[in-house]
Amino acid sequence: MKENDHSDKVGIEKKSIELQNCNFAKNILMIIVIIYHSIMFWSGDWFSEEPIRSNSVLPVIAKWMNTFHISGFTLISGYIYYYVRFERNSYTKYKEFIKKKVKRLIIPYIFVAILWVIPLGYIFFRYSVSDVINSFAIGKSPAQLWYLLMLFEVFALFPLFEKLIVKSTIASFAIVGSFWVLGVAGKYFDVNYFQIFTAFCFISYFIVGFKLRQYSNLIRFKGTYAFVIVVLQIIMFVISLKVEAKDAVAFKILSIILDFIVTQLGAVGAFYLLQSAANTFKKRGKVYTFLQKSNMVIYLLHQQIIYFSLWALNGRLNPYTHSFVNFIFAFSVSSILAFILLKFRITSFVLGEKYEK
Repeated sequence: MKENDHSDKVGIEKKSIELQNCNFAKNILMIIVIIYHSIMFWSGDWFSEEPIRSNSVLPVIAKWMNTFHISGFTLISGYIYYYVRFERNSYTKYKEFIKKKVKRLIIPYIFVAILWVIPLGYIFFRYSVSDVINSFAIGKSPAQLWYLLMLFEVFALFPLFEKLIVKSTIASFAIVGSFWVLGVAGKYFDVNYFQIFTAFCFISYFIVGFKLRQYSNLIRFKGTYAFVIVVLQIIMFVISLKVEAKDAVAFKILSIILDFIVTQLGAVGAFYLLQSAANTFKKRGKVYTFLQKSNMVIYLLHQQIIYFSLWALNGRLNPYTHSFVNFIFAFSVSSILAFILLKFRITSFVLGEKYEK
């Protein structure tokens, strides 16, 4: 009995540490998102101006980051959802759960769009009424706010399939595959209203995170394994770039399949690699505490700040230095704004955060 008790205690401690490490992982992924947006300019068709100094490396790095940063966030959301739902026995009433997610995701979507994204976007893109309606009112291309719509819809959809996903891993795979096919089809036909078809794709990462937490007692994952997954993911990513360049229909289908594999490996690899990093860097200071509280607000505000540094410095710096300046400027200004805005009850509410005196 003593050995079993000790084993149970070790298992509980392991699961608790993994849960705490999710905050570390989210902080790092948020920083990676800002880096991603800081270099996206050189991929073309991201800003109102074209790069005066071209670069062929930064677009590839950005494309690779796009295979794991937001999918990693979504996987972690599924991982935490399982903990809250089945280990803390919360989220039991669907209506109350949805109300919480409306406050957390939809209210920030509305207010940040109206008070921040649209006004600042108009300066650079000269939005028309039609642009605002298409991009924001029906959510086809709402800048960085697409993530809020997508995640809300994932939370709204998942409980409808929850019992089946909990009971059967095979059913989980079937649901993941079905939603992915629907998501790809919706994007192809350009009917991605309110990011619903994006949600169909991203629910797959949520389900994977959910199942990883469900079977966390059985998974003995080491940092070396995470490293192997990341290396494998990079290799698959390079292959996908080669396949993507081909025009034949067979290669287009293969490209879709590879995209699914690469992003799944990216999300899982990022999650476990950051879990391993969190175990290595255990000290948590004031900066970490601030980021833990403010990472969503920083995410919501950073992209439009980058626009200003792109406008002011386009062609005046080499792309690598300019990317670094974009990141420092966006991270610093959005952090300062987050610090100020979270000091007030009303701004905390519209940003979907809890007000703390």
